[in-house]
Amino acid sequence: MEGFVMKGVRQEMLSSRKIWLIMLLVMVGACDPVANQQEMIGSARGYIEIRDYNPAVLELKNVLQEDAGNAEARYLLGQIYLSLGDAKSAEKELLRARDAGWDEARVHLLMAEALFRQAKYQQVLDDIPINETYPPAVRADLLGIRAASEAGLGHWDRAAVTLGTGQAIASDAYWVLYSGIRQQVNAGNITAADETLARALQVYPSSQEMWQLRAGLYEKKGNAAEVEAALQSVIDLEPPKNMTVWGRRARLAKSQALLLKQDYDNATAVIAPILSANAGDPLANYVSALIAFKQGQYDATEERLLAVLRVAPEHRPTLLLSGTLNFIRSDFEQAAYYLEKATAVQPDKLDAQVLLGKTYLVLGQYEEAESRFTMASSMAPDNAELKALIGVSRLRGGDTKAGIRDLELAAESAPADAAVRNELARAYMSTGNTQRALNMLESALQQSEEQQDSEAVLMMAYLSAGEYDKVIDLEHILSTQFPDIPLPHLAVGLACEASMDFATARRQYDKVLG
Repeated sequence: MEGFVMKGVRQEMLSSRKIWLIMLLVMVGACDPVANQQEMIGSARGYIEIRDYNPAVLELKNVLQEDAGNAEARYLLGQIYLSLGDAKSAEKELLRARDAGWDEARVHLLMAEALFRQAKYQQVLDDIPINETYPPAVRADLLGIRAASEAGLGHWDRAAVTLGTGQAIASDAYWVLYSGIRQQVNAGNITAADETLARALQVYPSSQEMWQLRAGLYEKKGNAAEVEAALQSVIDLEPPKNMTVWGRRARLAKSQALLLKQDYDNATAVIAPILSANAGDPLANYVSALIAFKQGQYDATEERLLAVLRVAPEHRPTLLLSGTLNFIRSDFEQAAYYLEKATAVQPDKLDAQVLLGKTYLVLGQYEEAESRFTMASSMAPDNAELKALIGVSRLRGGDTKAGIRDLELAAESAPADAAVRNELARAYMSTGNTQRALNMLESALQQSEEQQDSEAVLMMAYLSAGEYDKVIDLEHILSTQFPDIPLPHLAVGLACEASMDFATARRQYDKVLG
């Protein structure tokens, strides 16, 4: 009996020792930093496979907290950053991966891409070797990036030779196809570029960049529907929880296409994720401002424009739209402020110079207005409106003779332009030459009917000439064509008052007052 008990005790002790040994091994494994890092790297690779980049980055950064020199973690971080389009961060991580001894061929391939995407073309040529020991696929891609870099520097002939070497190694390598498409587009061979791109999308159907290239090609063809479809493909290929540089570009482009179609709700929906990811994104805020402006939502327009100017104070389209917004709101001093800045950034922009000239015209700064219109006219010498605006500036600035001469030249350039003709008629009346204004306006109206502005100017000319019966006759025509405008009633009231018919004048004034 005692032997049996002792035997049980010995077995229990052996079992306990096994348990403690197992626990010790587990504890040792848990404390093994290499095993722990490999587990986290394996986890990161799994996330990268499904393009769930945020937890992958977290795992890799945890590895680097334990071992800042972990080459694989640095390499994988560089790969993720490139996938998102953050080439600058990718370059930094890949340099560290190379210094830590990671596979040279693989590092150099991603390094070349990171440099190329930052437009560091000469650095690609100077710093990235193409060793014969590299795998053929890597060498082909490196030659493709090298060709693209040479093209970026303007050396298209040299790029074609480099590309040919890459094509001989692997004609379907990603960067070989990419550079081939660029070469064909540069040569103006859009059909060949489209065929190469179709092949590229068969081999790399998940490439957002290739779909974006397709959108660009269809834009050259003027095929708006296909452009939108290609941009949507870029958007559909976005990682589930991240926004890539290609997705952002596609959203910006598509929202502007929808804006041109006046599809404001969908344009807003397409741009919204960019602002959710980065509320200060300047281009997204500018497009949102345009959408709001087109809908007459001026407070929202101003809010978005100010968001742009906080981070990009010299952004010309934003300055121009800010000037336009303030012009519409009749805040002409503020309009001039923004338009001055817009024209300082790009003085050759016709639209900004014209609007600034009109702003100065309203502000009574006639010399400034004339200067802007003259500058604009030098860019568009056949523009009759600009000639007329120069004339108006001179006329209002006191140079009546020069102003009328400019308006007459404008009218000769565009005899059918009612706005120019009306300004000239007003100029004639301002100098007492009412009959000349009447002759011109009556002749124009015989050739074209239902010109509200011209008829209104003619009515005032009749009134100035004392031809009150004609004022009343024209009032009947205008009131029938345009029942909601008060000017005919005002003119008739003045005519009746001048004719001493005060009762009729009073009734006409009552119509003006509503």
